Amino acid sequence: MGCPNFRNFEHVRTYSTDSLEAHKRIIHMENGEDKLYFGGHLVAFVDILGQSAKLSKLKKIKWWEFDQETISALQDTYGRVLKFREIFNDFLSKFCKPSVLDNVFQEISDPNQMKVWNQFGQSRILTKGISDSIIMTLPLLITNDLIPLKSIYGVLGSCASSILGSLNRKFAVRGAVEIGPCVFNPKSNEVYGSALNDSIRYEKEADWPRILIGPELVNYLKACMKLPQEPIANRINSSLAASCLSLISQDSSGKFFVDYLGSSFRNLNIKNTDQLINGAVQFVDSQIELYKENEKIHSKYIKLKNYFESRT
Repeated sequence: MGCPNFRNFEHVRTYSTDSLEAHKRIIHMENGEDKLYFGGHLVAFVDILGQSAKLSKLKKIKWWEFDQETISALQDTYGRVLKFREIFNDFLSKFCKPSVLDNVFQEISDPNQMKVWNQFGQSRILTKGISDSIIMTLPLLITNDLIPLKSIYGVLGSCASSILGSLNRKFAVRGAVEIGPCVFNPKSNEVYGSALNDSIRYEKEADWPRILIGPELVNYLKACMKLPQEPIANRINSSLAASCLSLISQDSSGKFFVDYLGSSFRNLNIKNTDQLINGAVQFVDSQIELYKENEKIHSKYIKLKNYFESRT
């Protein structure tokens, strides 16, 4: 059985600015009474693993009697979905007030630069729950030279916290984040386009419980980090992009993923981080034992355990 060989992000190749240029515009369109927006969007797709098998149990019991067995099955299914959504909302609420990125420029002395920094509000991150999945969307609209990197960091941080939080609640998640051209309908909060399609496809490619980062998003962040240092907004854009990239690592197969056990995520001062890691390890060990006769699932948790051992 192969063991992933994890390495830090410094090994990622240098990218051009093509992705950044391509995602600068958001085009307003109309479809009858609906106002649509087309352009660069970030989409994160995160899914709870193993729910299909658990849902099938509802058909095998006398669910209409609504006894303890039914209640237990609901806790195992929809109960987990509610906890899953709570994890995302909890991180985003903490991220917004105050921002976990406020310390990035806490030593700024230039009043002009500080003025620009204060304009970095929270861009609109939309979360939508569909069955046992969460879809997060974010338009990559640049306003007054300000790129929505603070919000991208919020999405990555939410994904990172969802992994640890879910493992501590005795279930695993898997997902992916990518950017690309999408149509957004604010009336229905629906997004449709390549970023959604790619994030759903990459979620399957993630294999074991983790959250992959699409290459186009990495391209975009690297381009932002290498922006010229003038105007002032670019210096802030560059630093924020570097903060986003610090949450990402690359495995031996070349896939990028959210490194929720890396030093950058740990430095966010999230409460009880060590306790969360210990709880996650205990759950992973229990799954390895539970599925020792099922090579397909067993191998996924072995890879997850290898990741924990590489970071702790």
